[in-house]
Amino acid sequence: MYHRPRLGEGLYICFTDEMDDGHVLKAHFEKKFKLFDLLFEEMYLRMLASGNEGQPAAVPEEAKIHEQNGLSYRHAIYRMRDSYYGNQDCLIPV
Repeated sequence: MYHRPRLGEGLYICFTDEMDDGHVLKAHFEKKFKLFDLLFEEMYLRMLASGNEGQPAAVPEEAKIHEQNGLSYRHAIYRMRDSYYGNQDCLIPV
């Protein structure tokens, strides 16, 4: 599982983008965010370019890669990126 850095207080969670600009911890956590974001982007690009059994594959279009029964489907890796930047937990496939 991978997620952006966060502070926890029991069942409550606080992310850097929710901190006031003048808060003493904000600058410290923004540095961590940058590191986590860079690592996520590297994994994300590698996952997009990985096909069956780890073989290189063409990177799918973001908007849609499949249409069936009048529905457009987005690739799961793109949805993972939305989740990550939305401060949600991401399960990285291995």
